[in-house]
Amino acid sequence: MVSNIEFSRDKRYKPIEDKILNESVPLSGLSSPECTKPGLPGKAQPSKAFHSLRISPMLSDSFSELARRLILNWNNHAFGTVSMLAAVSGGADSVALLRLLHHIWPANSPGRLLIAHFNHGLRGAASDGDECFVAELADQLGLELVVGRSVAGPAGIPGTESAGLPSEESLRNIRYNFLDSTAHRLGARYVVTAHTADDNIETFLHHLFRGTGPAGLAGIPAFRPLGVDVVLARPLLAMRRADLRVAMQELQQAWRTDASNQDSHWQRNWLRNELWPTILERYPDADQAISRLIPLQGEWVEHQRELSRDFVDRACDAIQGGWEIQCRNLPSARGIVQGALVHLWNQSRWPRRDMSAREWTLLLEMIYQGSPDYLNLPGHLRASISGKQSVVVERLSGD
Repeated sequence: MVSNIEFSRDKRYKPIEDKILNESVPLSGLSSPECTKPGLPGKAQPSKAFHSLRISPMLSDSFSELARRLILNWNNHAFGTVSMLAAVSGGADSVALLRLLHHIWPANSPGRLLIAHFNHGLRGAASDGDECFVAELADQLGLELVVGRSVAGPAGIPGTESAGLPSEESLRNIRYNFLDSTAHRLGARYVVTAHTADDNIETFLHHLFRGTGPAGLAGIPAFRPLGVDVVLARPLLAMRRADLRVAMQELQQAWRTDASNQDSHWQRNWLRNELWPTILERYPDADQAISRLIPLQGEWVEHQRELSRDFVDRACDAIQGGWEIQCRNLPSARGIVQGALVHLWNQSRWPRRDMSAREWTLLLEMIYQGSPDYLNLPGHLRASISGKQSVVVERLSGD
């Protein structure tokens, strides 16, 4: 069973059954930490920052400038007219995001500003302390909070690695499933996360070293669909992590520090804490150079996607169980056709991630050179040469 927990005004948790999430995700509304009396024996121990948390009415120049930039970055007229769910971990970036959104939220708006927090429970009392901190912040701001909790431990999380720790991807999937479910239940149009320019650089490097195509070097999209009628928005992508912290310090706004961010077991932490400082020693302006490159790469990728969509409309015909791809008048840039193939895979909900670079290359060779005669592909798919100067990709019968 999957449960969310709604934080009520009297600071007690009320479990709410919610079966939108994947049933395999181990969530529970039980055993929530007691947040009303921090410091009691056996309860979650918030940091000193938790005890000194105050909402200062004074706004610093740094905070006001960030608020102005946030309004400019949100190039959508629906801001404030529909409900928005802010994902808040308790860290500096997400706390800054929440304070900024709360500050610029229009008075008498028909939409609601809501908060979501997910407690993976991987750090014991520290994780519970994060949850308590976010609950107190929500109460100070007068905002509704929804909390999801994982109590099964790493062994119960899908995608757990052999070392006994869950993978970054599995944890991210659990959080986004929770955010999508909560947004639907509360009627929120947007889920907002606190990804910054620094996160964008780290994502660029992660994709580069892992091996990626051009789209992987376009960074984190500012907006993308999260679920049906829910949009994932990242309005802080143009802002630097250090600037957010300066603004929070000037506001005397506390935040939580996750000690696991120093653990280089996680790839992103290794990039952030070990590799990136070494790069900056040799290339002090590398952050600015990458930040300039990412949007240019994004523009190029979007242009390629338009060409790929045109190729799909012109040369790809839907057939029973698959697609027929016309091989006449092919574009000289094979990347356009590969982008079209990715589009077909996504539209058909075929397992794109199971396709290796070698299989994409062989499929392109079949389309451009007419050989080999057929290919067996992941997901019980087969590509074969048709006598009509075309290639047919279809799911094998019986699957």
